[in-house]
Parts: sequence; C-alpha cells; structure tokens
Amino acid sequence: MPDIPPHPSTPRDGWTPLKTAHCSAAVSPLGAILHDLTFTLPDGRKFAPLAEAEWSGRARPEDSPDLSPHLAELGGEWPCVPFGTSPADPQHHGFCSNAVWRLDAADGGSARLSIDYPAGHDIAQVARSVRLSPDSPSVTFGLEITAASDCCLPLGLHPIFRLPEGGAGVTLDWTGGQQATTLPKALAPPTLTPVPGAQVTKGGPVACLDGTEFRFPAEFPRQREALVQIWDCEGEVALRYAGEAAGVRLTWAAEDLPHCLLWLANPGGEIPGLGQFTGLGVEPVSSLFDRGIAPFDDSVADRAAGVALRAGKIWRTRYEISAFPLSPSV
Repeated sequence: MPDIPPHPSTPRDGWTPLKTAHCSAAVSPLGAILHDLTFTLPDGRKFAPLAEAEWSGRARPEDSPDLSPHLAELGGEWPCVPFGTSPADPQHHGFCSNAVWRLDAADGGSARLSIDYPAGHDIAQVARSVRLSPDSPSVTFGLEITAASDCCLPLGLHPIFRLPEGGAGVTLDWTGGQQATTLPKALAPPTLTPVPGAQVTKGGPVACLDGTEFRFPAEFPRQREALVQIWDCEGEVALRYAGEAAGVRLTWAAEDLPHCLLWLANPGGEIPGLGQFTGLGVEPVSSLFDRGIAPFDDSVADRAAGVALRAGKIWRTRYEISAFPLSPSV
C-alpha cells in the first residue's frame, strides 16, 4: 500500500488540538476552522484529505489588508453564515468566517465553540461542535444558528479537499444531482471564468444547465479557478485518490442544504501577499453559487435558495467527513 503522509504542519498558537486513536486535527479560533485533519486508516496508514495553504496560521493581516481574514488561514473546513456574498453581511462568507470564536468546551477528542454576532445583524449566535470518532476514521460536526430576526439567508459548509498536482488520479462522485451549472459569465470576476465545454462525471456525464459541461479533473490543468453548482444533491459526495489507495466521504442533511458548490482553486492564481493555493471546495449549500439567494438567471430562478430562520429559534444541522481505504487498483 502506498504511504500517505499527513500534512506536515503542527497546531499554531491558540489552536485547540484534538486527537483520538483514529483521527487528529486542530481547531482555530478564527472562523472555528478545522485544520490538519489526519485519519488513521485500518491498515495504519495516515491520510490527510483536506487542503491547507502553506501560509495557514502564519500569515499576518497586514500582508493582505484588503482580503477577508479567513483567507489568512485558507484550508480545512468551516461553516459560512451567511454563505458567500450577501446583503445581510458585508463580509464574504459571513461574520463567523472572519472573526474569533469562543472555545466553550474541549475534552481531547471534541470541541464546542460559539460566536455572538454584532447588534443589528439577522443572526444572534452561531455554535459549532466537532467530534473526532474514537472508533473509526471519521469526524462529525454540529451547527446551531440562532436568529435575531425572521430572515432567509444563504447558508453553507466549506470543506476544501486536497488535490495532487494537476488533479491526477482523483475522481469525484455524489448521490443525486443530475444537473449542474457553471457560474454565469455576467457574474464572474476577472479571476474566475466560466468553464468552457466541460463535464462533471458521476459514473457518466452530467450536462450543465447553461449548455456547458465540466470534466473533473481533466479541466484542472487549464483552469485557474472555476465554480460549478450541482443541483439537488442527496447529501453525499466522495473523492477517491487512486494513487494513495484512499478516499474521503462528506455526508450531510440534504433537506437542510440541498445543493453542492464545487470551487476549483488552481495553481497560477495567487492571493496577493500570500501565494498560490490548490484545492477543491466541495460545499453543501442553500445558495445560488456564492452570490446569495436572489435569482439571477432563468435557469435557476425556480431553485430554492436560502434557509428560512425564525427569531429566537435555533436552526440545527449535522454532517460528517470520513475516510476509507481503496484497493490499489481502484
């Protein structure tokens, strides 16, 4: 079996280390981001499926003062409340992605964190739990959102998975989701362009609603960055790393977050003051891409986007990331 070394980083100052017999990770106060997730597979090999920017936890805010703070710790997994760019919150991916959370409890293998939102925001508080399994290579998450007022907000989760150079040897599969859409050109900034003639593979081609197709990972070397939204997923996505004989599975409650946004971040695109980053965001969402909830295209105008929240009520969801071995021939 090939060896799969874990990410070489160690917990930074202020990060909360977590460890069980099957998993290790660390939680950062900024964004409550889960970093350096490493699984121990049944045969003893280490497998670290999440991408981590080389500057994560080391970048200084003054290096890139115009960027969202969460980019200084780019990588790992975290919740976005609200998701993307929303009139409800001027910060990309929301206040909770760019501010420091409280560590409410930790016991070695699990942690609970929370954050209070500024006065006048539609959200009063967000809480998050992270639990590494003591019995298997898996980690479960809980997310609780308490609204300050009745509202409908785009919500999403933001795990970013590691890609080998060029994306070679990685396959992507999911349940449901027979249609996908690339980001309309009118909404794409100069650094993010629609993918021409591509095709998402789910045991067979899935055509995009806008007439394009997306090939993963064949398109990876030619794309600096791309967004593809898969509609009506059934709450499960798997990535298989054939060269490492290992895979990772993300499962979530599709009734809470019905779609999945793929963010392909490719070498050649640099974050000013920081450097290059490679990864694949596989992001369960109730949102129209990362542009909020307002319909912007006839092809998606009838898609439900955004989660209805009631003042004083707690909205809850759960999800899981788990690892599994593959035979070397897979």
